[in-house]
Amino acid sequence: MPSVTLGNTPKGPIIQVQLSPSFPLQEAMRQANQPIPPPVTANFIVDTGATGTMADTRLVMRLGLNPINTIYMHTPSTGITPVACFQFDMSIQITGASPGTGWTIDSIPILAGTLASRGVEGLLGRDVLDLGILIYSGATGQFTLAY
Repeated sequence: MPSVTLGNTPKGPIIQVQLSPSFPLQEAMRQANQPIPPPVTANFIVDTGATGTMADTRLVMRLGLNPINTIYMHTPSTGITPVACFQFDMSIQITGASPGTGWTIDSIPILAGTLASRGVEGLLGRDVLDLGILIYSGATGQFTLAY
């Protein structure tokens, strides 16, 4: 099982990801002779408290995609009033420890929200983590994501 082991940062477990339109959306863009935007690289915090994966709105906008849905969600900072977030059909790639060992999820709904002001570009949520194995070691200052 491929894996990547990284050191924790002062902000927590940060992992580099690439976001792109989902593979089915890329195929539809090809068939419509539309250009496929290049992937966007970002640093996401591994967040076991996040149900879904979220990217900063500015990252998502760089891909020029249209939202597929609007999701109303509660966060610790919204209280009882839900906040509306656009959802996008995307693929996500996590670079592996060696060439050819990366992890690509072809199609996953990703929310867009304001995160850059909090010092992160995205949250890698349980929708992705549920597909792999996460080992967090505070004692060694490392985490491993196996897929």
